[in-house]
Amino acid sequence: MSTVTITLSNQDDSEYRLTFEMFDTNIAKKWLLELQEFIEAGQPFDDRKRFYNFPNSEFTEEFVVDYLNQLVDTINAYSPDLVKRRASIGMDQDTLNYLHHIFEVYHGLYDQQSTNQFFMNAPASVRTALTDLNIWVHRYESLNGMPRFVGTWYGKPCRKPLSPEDLSEFSLVEQWGDLKINYCEVGKTFYDLYHDEDEHIDIQAFKPLHFYSVDFTVRFTEESEEYYETLTENIWRYYDKNESMFKELGYSKYDPNLSLGWITVGRLVTAECKEAVITKIADHQYIKAIRID
Repeated sequence: MSTVTITLSNQDDSEYRLTFEMFDTNIAKKWLLELQEFIEAGQPFDDRKRFYNFPNSEFTEEFVVDYLNQLVDTINAYSPDLVKRRASIGMDQDTLNYLHHIFEVYHGLYDQQSTNQFFMNAPASVRTALTDLNIWVHRYESLNGMPRFVGTWYGKPCRKPLSPEDLSEFSLVEQWGDLKINYCEVGKTFYDLYHDEDEHIDIQAFKPLHFYSVDFTVRFTEESEEYYETLTENIWRYYDKNESMFKELGYSKYDPNLSLGWITVGRLVTAECKEAVITKIADHQYIKAIRID
């Protein structure tokens, strides 16, 4: 059975390795092929510092709010008063939903940038600000949540469709140290709609995940069985409340195409206690390399 090792490092070039045992599923095998392509391309991570909620993080609430407002200022300097809200300490989810909506509309959905006149006409600095707005909205939303880190390759030639068999691998239930396929869409999932109670989103930006790429996330979640039972019940109540909208979009209740949850392709194997792992990752918040063994 294959394993994947992710090497983390810090400014002193100290290293810490995490090894994941890969699952024997078709989607895990297909993901490994994407990873091999990524490795052969020189491992061009977009951002090697996408770590969330580990101790000693430089990304404090004040830091994130300040950077979000820098992005707002960059966009508004090009198109005055386009973004009518600013980030603030303790801001509510509605403000975050609004800022994410700005990203969805003026950046455009996946592979739609060439037909988005605002994005195409904007200077590079504004395009970058719109792209970063998405990442930093989610960074704020993640504050005080579970520890996790993310690796992405936006320059990848293409993403690939999930098969009907792959869709059966989606699950809300997580285990500590899961290696999962990351969301490679522009928009929000079924879970996101429920969680964010988003009243700003254009319905076309509801995008259940139907694709995969090398993009991955490692999540350190600890919740009880009862938590997942309650979460599942609440999400399907949300579906019932908005049934007409989902049916208009072509989704029935319990439809696998709703892609509810996440796909896990591997899990951390370690003899260290959980606290030690989190502490060591906190001291090595930079992805240095990844390999397949």
